[in-house]
Amino acid sequence: MDKKDIDKVKQDLVNDKEKTKHWGLTPSRNLRQISAEMKKKEEALFEHKYKHKANMIKVERLKRKLRTEKDDLKIAELELKIEKEIVGFSRGIGYIEGALKDILILRKAYDDIVQKYGLQTEEDFEKWEQKHHIMRSIRQCVRDVRERGKITKGEQEFIEQWGGNPSYMYKRIVEHVNAEHNTDDPSGELLNKFVNQMAEEFKHLNLKQLDYHGLKDDIQKDLLKLEKK
Repeated sequence: MDKKDIDKVKQDLVNDKEKTKHWGLTPSRNLRQISAEMKKKEEALFEHKYKHKANMIKVERLKRKLRTEKDDLKIAELELKIEKEIVGFSRGIGYIEGALKDILILRKAYDDIVQKYGLQTEEDFEKWEQKHHIMRSIRQCVRDVRERGKITKGEQEFIEQWGGNPSYMYKRIVEHVNAEHNTDDPSGELLNKFVNQMAEEFKHLNLKQLDYHGLKDDIQKDLLKLEKK
């Protein structure tokens, strides 16, 4: 499989709503989703592999029975059963090849994300999880401001939970929404950059919030499983 094939299947995965509808805003969430997809496919592949082998044994048993059968009708029935199983073989092999192809592409996508963002340990994942909550919050607030001109009560509460000031966030978001109105760029790049910037800028606010509640740190390093080198 060359790079062109890999790029095509990766794009198919992106375009497949069922595969991507639960993907997150951060690389850590995407890695978890990819891992879940791979596990699901590997389990299905495992089951199908042994089902395929069982069917091969069934065909061999039917062939042996056919060699000793004398009745013409029973011979025809056995030949029909064998033909049906052989057709099933072809379909099964196609499924196995397709599943292996998907697993390879998912593995490649996983490796690409790890390489790009340097995610190696559980601590790295936890840091991105902090940013994920901020990014999700900011995106929803942007939608609120576009639709209503204000941040709803529920989203204000979410901002407060990760340590933010809703009034300050509102001011920044209004500036962004005005920039959206004035841009000639039809893509979502402006929003993506804004959300990423906000998450990076305010990723440590939760520490102040935790300190307020009497907690020392947002990540208990001694409880995290560091990947063996």
